[in-house]
Amino acid sequence: MSGSLLNIAFFAVPAILLPVLIVAFYFAEPSGRPESGDRWRSRY
Repeated sequence: MSGSLLNIAFFAVPAILLPVLIVAFYFAEPSGRPESGDRWRSRY
């Protein structure tokens, strides 16, 4: 039982943290390196 719970946590933690990291980099990028932010906006 605890093994399956550990398995769920192992997959749930990256699934929660990954979007948070992406959003954090998305908002931190343009202010830090404007040319990189412009490249992201032109691509999407």
